[in-house]
Amino acid sequence: GHKLRYELLRQRVEAGWRPALVMEQFDRENQDLVDKAQKGCADAACVIQVVGGARWDWQLYYPVIQLALTYHLPLVAGNLSRADASRVVRDGVASSFDPKSVKDYRLEQPLPAAVVSGQQQEIVTGHCNMLPEMMIGGMVNAQVARDIWMAKIIRDQQPRDVVLIAGNGHVRKDIGVGYWI
Repeated sequence: GHKLRYELLRQRVEAGWRPALVMEQFDRENQDLVDKAQKGCADAACVIQVVGGARWDWQLYYPVIQLALTYHLPLVAGNLSRADASRVVRDGVASSFDPKSVKDYRLEQPLPAAVVSGQQQEIVTGHCNMLPEMMIGGMVNAQVARDIWMAKIIRDQQPRDVVLIAGNGHVRKDIGVGYWI
């Protein structure tokens, strides 16, 4: 799947398309570091060394990062840091957003039931039905916060086109980033 998506992206970029690449693999708090790496690195290995963390299989993302360097496509950090995710688990989705975003995404209200239910199902299934019940709500909140942050970051790129490089759960239109866009 990674190779097929990369090939489609490469073909479109080689034909002249110049989107920004919002990547779940980089924590949004590290955007300055991503920018510095993109300006100062000659290849994707350097960017990964400067900004990457241990949570990802970077060989899957190396070609995308190299494509961004070669064609001067902006790399945009899209993920919630572990520290912010922990705060969201403890204090709720709205805790990682400014007041305007809380209002814009209606986070002062309960999350939509269909989103919560869909996320719960994905999280429980994704953990082989082995999660303690007490962890599920917080994990749902962290997943939803990630999705909203990615949606917000994508919107901030307008009017430029954007490609989101993220896990399958995040790119869902019914409960993921697409829902919040």
